[in-house]
Amino acid sequence: NAHASTPTPPLWTAKDIAKAVGGTWTSEPAPISGTTYYRGHTVQGDLGIATRAKSWKSKKYKDTTVDLDVFLNKGALGVITDVIPPDAPKGFPLCIVKNTRKALDDLGRAARERFQGKVICVTGSVGKTSTKTALHHVLALQAPTYGSRKNFNHGPGIALSLSQTPADYDYGVYEFSVDLPGVAHTKSMIARPHVAIITQLQNDHIEFYGSMEKLAMAKAQIFDGITENGVAVLNRDMPFYARIRAAAKRKGVARIVSFGVHASADVRLIDGKLGANGSHIKASVHGEIIEYTHPIAGQHMVMNSLCVLAAVEAVGADWKKAARDFKTLPSLPNRTERHTIPIEGGSFLFIDDAFSANPESMKSAIELLGLMKPGPKGRRIAILGEIKELGDPSPQLHAGLSIPLKKSDIDLVFTIGDDMVHLRNKLPKRMHGVHGKTSDDLTEGLGATIRAGDVVLVKGSRRTLESSETIVDTLLAIGAGTQSPKIKQTPIRRILDNNLGAEKLKVRGTDRGAGVRLDILFAGDTSFGENYQAQYEKRGLKNILETKGYAYPLKNMNKVLGDADLVIANLETPLTDLKKSPFQDTKPYVHWSDVEKAPRHLLNHNIGLCSLANNHAFDYGEDGFLQTLDVLDANRMQYFGGGRTATDAIKPLIIQGDIGAHQIDVAIISAYEFSKMADTKFKTYAKGKKPGLAPLDDVLIAKEIKRLKKANPDTYVVIFPHWGPNYKKKTKSQSNMADSLLKAGADLIIGHGAHMMQEIDQKNGHWILYSLGNFMFNSLGRYQKMSAPPFSLLAKLIIEEQHGMLNKRLQLLPIMTDNRLNGYQTRFVTDPEFYEIWRLLRGRFSSPETFDKEVRISAENGINLLEINL
Repeated sequence: NAHASTPTPPLWTAKDIAKAVGGTWTSEPAPISGTTYYRGHTVQGDLGIATRAKSWKSKKYKDTTVDLDVFLNKGALGVITDVIPPDAPKGFPLCIVKNTRKALDDLGRAARERFQGKVICVTGSVGKTSTKTALHHVLALQAPTYGSRKNFNHGPGIALSLSQTPADYDYGVYEFSVDLPGVAHTKSMIARPHVAIITQLQNDHIEFYGSMEKLAMAKAQIFDGITENGVAVLNRDMPFYARIRAAAKRKGVARIVSFGVHASADVRLIDGKLGANGSHIKASVHGEIIEYTHPIAGQHMVMNSLCVLAAVEAVGADWKKAARDFKTLPSLPNRTERHTIPIEGGSFLFIDDAFSANPESMKSAIELLGLMKPGPKGRRIAILGEIKELGDPSPQLHAGLSIPLKKSDIDLVFTIGDDMVHLRNKLPKRMHGVHGKTSDDLTEGLGATIRAGDVVLVKGSRRTLESSETIVDTLLAIGAGTQSPKIKQTPIRRILDNNLGAEKLKVRGTDRGAGVRLDILFAGDTSFGENYQAQYEKRGLKNILETKGYAYPLKNMNKVLGDADLVIANLETPLTDLKKSPFQDTKPYVHWSDVEKAPRHLLNHNIGLCSLANNHAFDYGEDGFLQTLDVLDANRMQYFGGGRTATDAIKPLIIQGDIGAHQIDVAIISAYEFSKMADTKFKTYAKGKKPGLAPLDDVLIAKEIKRLKKANPDTYVVIFPHWGPNYKKKTKSQSNMADSLLKAGADLIIGHGAHMMQEIDQKNGHWILYSLGNFMFNSLGRYQKMSAPPFSLLAKLIIEEQHGMLNKRLQLLPIMTDNRLNGYQTRFVTDPEFYEIWRLLRGRFSSPETFDKEVRISAENGINLLEINL
């Protein structure tokens, strides 16, 4: 029973929660050990808090009341909700309230009321997270201390962090953002800090506030809830220091402690010797001189350390011990994180500072790069992303970064985003790297430039450089194979290059430790979804391809794709740059994909074999289809299920596998189910010399199988059909067609087209997977609207040498493909989801007894899967 026990000491009882939020339980859960409204962060013992865009007053919060079972499956003991959906999990404890957003604030207030320690809140334009983390680190070495997870500093983040804090801890350290007008006051009144910190004031969120002065007064809202005898810790060197100090006094702050280089600072920097691997610092703390080292390089880290010492003294802890303990401070991910990357001829140093940026932190990162000494023939290279929310001064602030770049002797500067053009125009041409709208536009130019000895900095704001993950992943990936990142050398590129013009695709099996085997991975409906994302952008939603990049949707699939010898996908989109489809006004969904980025990123993910037999490959008519073939040919990608003539369209993909001492031919035939509208209105099917798709015609396919078996009786024939209704179970028509195909000599059927996982079955010793579902399909989808399970499958055909023979088995790898639940990142399912899939497949199988006998639960490389001997 998932509700029976909690793995960590409890924080809340059901009665405490109900009292705090004014709610009523449908049934009482066991004591709660954590809280969250992020379903993906839920762990065993948590209390979930459901969100809705209406009550949370923001469209970025999904309606999680519609699938409370996600909380349950991840181990939550109960959920606070303001709606009881009809399909709520039976027996799952729900605390019913009027408004879950208000309930979270109320829970935070109750947590603060019972907290026995001292509360420290940290805000500022820069340095919030690193200061909070360092403060948490040094205080935790002296007494029990809670620090807010990650940088949960926004509206609901403070209340959530307080609700996660044990009542008997000595200290609680919370990051506190002031990004939207009016929000900070409420947060301060909930937190009621004993110590309130402002690390720095810089041009940040000016777009919202209009001026630095107004931003300064907004930051001062952190003092609104200050406790009696509360302390403000302020940067003495920041703009509007006097105004902020006066505001603190007006709001009842009893004591003000300043830090900085200013002569009157209470905690003052006397000397800071900056080095590539840290700093040696000499400071005066309320008149007492101290020297210490800080392990993370950069002037900004020196200033953060002064702030930390001021705060430690303000709460009455041992600031001298804190200074000594800086040396054990760990680095933070994406904040000047260093990686030495092997490359041909040696290595290069990669500094990942891609977490956030404003002009001041950008300057600090550039100065840090200037401290680094490149290797022989190496250079200092900066990759800088546009800074958002700077308002009218944005062009000048971006252009101003040219000064530290020149002063720090940076050799090359790559830039991302429109406002970075102003910086680029201020730099001499010898410093120009590639400029692009997104980081996707930089990867090839970067790859052609980087070499051994270089020091490479990536710095940008996640608000615009979310796709910095593309660059970060590219740079980190180089070490795996010492290849240039210009083109990621996935196995399929080598195979395609070695098989140009060949009738059969010749592939050698791989020795995976238990003998040689050939792994062929089949993926369902695949499209980057540019058409959907462009539509969403017009409606005011994020275009994930623009903001996160083309590598983002398949990030979780990198390993399984890269490990396969071959990956075959149903490419459900034309690759075209035509401006208008002839079916624009007659077809409800018209797909298209970028002619450069889509094939490049498919190949980067080891996908080079594509079925075209589907209802979208012809969405831009014959011209768009022929351009698709041209693009695939230009990228040396192989395709089947469609062609320039009817003969080409039905022609199978034939794989000749060399596995140890054995050889086998695997022929894969793809076809699209016949539709009168597709035939007469859209002219989709290939006929004679007319280009188009192969129709799912059992007579036509029977002739092709007969031809294959005549040439080689041992050919293993796989049918890869696109058929069936969207988001529904298999139909009688599919079942009848499967019978005909098996009778014609097919050995295995792996279908696609329903956008979801359909049934599997066995007939006369042969297996049928009616639909794999989606693989990557970047639309919002209709799983919930159609009451369809949000799952799909990958199918891996494994042919291996065992005891002198070739054996075949099939692995089914379940994946979550509902983009409303996975944030447009296909992922493998959780343990509870896996067993739900097992129950669904077993329940719809023709014979549960046969299912239990033939379908095994297994795992490989940490992935839960189902396995079938063929």
